[in-house]
Amino acid sequence: MNEIKEKKMGPAKKTISNHYWDEVFTVDNIIEYGRAAKELAYYLRVLFSEGYDSIVIPSRGVMPIFRAAKHAWFHETSTLQTLEERFDSKIEILGSPLHAVTLLPFSADPDEKTQTSKGIRSFWVKVLSALVRRDGKDPHLVFYQKIIEHLQLKELTSVLPRNLPSSKFIFIDTVVSGRAIDEILDAFEAEGLDKCHLILLIDDNGNRIEKVYKKRIEALEAEGRCTRINLKSLWTEDRGPSVSGVWSTVYPQVLKKLHGRYTWSKDIYGAGSFYHKVSSSQVTISEGIGGPDYNMPITILHGSVSTMIFTVISTLQQIESLSIFSKTFTAQKTHDLQDVSDAPATSVNFEEKLLSRMRETLEFSLSMLKDDLNDMIQLSPLEKETTVKLAQPRVTELFKTAQVTASSSHLVRVDLPQNKIDALFSDFDQSMQNPSHDALAYSWFSPTNDWAQETQKFLQRRAADREANEKIASRPETDC
Repeated sequence: MNEIKEKKMGPAKKTISNHYWDEVFTVDNIIEYGRAAKELAYYLRVLFSEGYDSIVIPSRGVMPIFRAAKHAWFHETSTLQTLEERFDSKIEILGSPLHAVTLLPFSADPDEKTQTSKGIRSFWVKVLSALVRRDGKDPHLVFYQKIIEHLQLKELTSVLPRNLPSSKFIFIDTVVSGRAIDEILDAFEAEGLDKCHLILLIDDNGNRIEKVYKKRIEALEAEGRCTRINLKSLWTEDRGPSVSGVWSTVYPQVLKKLHGRYTWSKDIYGAGSFYHKVSSSQVTISEGIGGPDYNMPITILHGSVSTMIFTVISTLQQIESLSIFSKTFTAQKTHDLQDVSDAPATSVNFEEKLLSRMRETLEFSLSMLKDDLNDMIQLSPLEKETTVKLAQPRVTELFKTAQVTASSSHLVRVDLPQNKIDALFSDFDQSMQNPSHDALAYSWFSPTNDWAQETQKFLQRRAADREANEKIASRPETDC
């Protein structure tokens, strides 16, 4: 009977697994990311006021929440009531760590027979330490420079910010089992990076963190050097560029050749890079696939998720603004001895309406996204095979005979022609033998982060001037 029915109706259309709609792309998950982003924005502002002037991000999974946190900060500024408040907030943003963000590809993809994730993460901490010290002669940093120049055909200035991290940087990372952050903390201690502050986005509310790692995180919290943001689900972790917006590339051949080649690379080695890519073409899959600029499946998913998170942030900010107005209204009416019984009720009712409308909007957006992804089932951005198909043309454009594969977490593995690898190491060796070579010898890089301190001083002066003016204005008038 079923066979007859299938013949009449035709084979069932293939669709995205229900797992994604039941466990990953859900209204509650989107809302939780929006709340986490607002929380992150708050912590960044507090840390900025305490003298932390730069941000370091080692994880692709951080990016959706970090981008949303920036949006939350900007959006809050636009909702402030007075011109003075909006001006101060914009100045605060201009001098904040949001303009000193360093992304480093800490993602570990070792050959398990001969390499370790700790060795790779230690390499990237060495690179970070060199940036903090402004040491452009450090071999780890110079090697990273050569990776960028030879394998991405770019300059270091295109992947690093003008304002490099100082010793008081904010390190934002994701935590699942805790092993990765533990390895990074070991490397931090070895490098003397003890003035930074960690903000950790914790999966499963911390239930999956192993006890030994949890104790270390709790100890840092007790010292005031770590802040945790718990989430029920870090659903963007290890799902690739379609949700993070970051393509992370690794070079196994380079890693293998670097390992043990130099005294400093016996147990510490790394070879990776990252890039961002937005599709410049809106043609169909059949027309677009194979072009280096085609990325529409991933652009659609990433754009949709980002827009939904921003919707949550905007709604939550509306509710906060309403709450502040309601309290001000109540205080004023109380002062005037008028009836205020209707004010809180009105606020609560309006908040419920906003939240209900937000959920409806998210449900509609998710249904639209579901239709879009089902239409692109041949090239689903959730599958690593799609990551390979979209990355291959971009890599081939740079190196015609290069081959691309992807790990289960969508890390793009690039196998290169041997002559390109030899040229990279030859250039590195020559640079290290040249006493004048300095990876940071560009006017682009600022020698210090004084701009952040000057911004804080300016805001403090404005606050002191306002306080002085308010005292003058409050003085009782006296007869001459």
